[in-house]
Amino acid sequence: MKKPIIFLVSTFFLNLIWENAQSFLYQPHGDVSTAFLRCVFASLGDVLIVGILYLIISLVFRSFYWFLEMDVRKWLSLVIFSVIFAMGVEWWGIGAYRWVYADMMPMIPFTNIGLVPVLQMIVLNPIILFIIRTI
Repeated sequence: MKKPIIFLVSTFFLNLIWENAQSFLYQPHGDVSTAFLRCVFASLGDVLIVGILYLIISLVFRSFYWFLEMDVRKWLSLVIFSVIFAMGVEWWGIGAYRWVYADMMPMIPFTNIGLVPVLQMIVLNPIILFIIRTI
């Protein structure tokens, strides 16, 4: 029971830190408290996304404990699914005008998708797995 709680808490707080750190790359959304609240909700969405990724990879490898013994296939699966989900969410968010990038957001070439939010999933997901494995 301890690992799911660690998963939820570490996923939420790591993403909350990232969301706040990258917030200057988006058009402003009101005052500081409103912007922070938007980051909280985005982080809750990130928890859901990471949870779905975990379940999908669990189905692929037929084990809920796939992360305990990582190999190249598992790392590649994690990165590929993370990129697909992150790009999908960004594509939807931009298309639905849920958020707007500031001019300084670095873009993925040949897309209208920001690089930093995609890197968020690529960087944080392995860190989350490391935390779960070691605690």
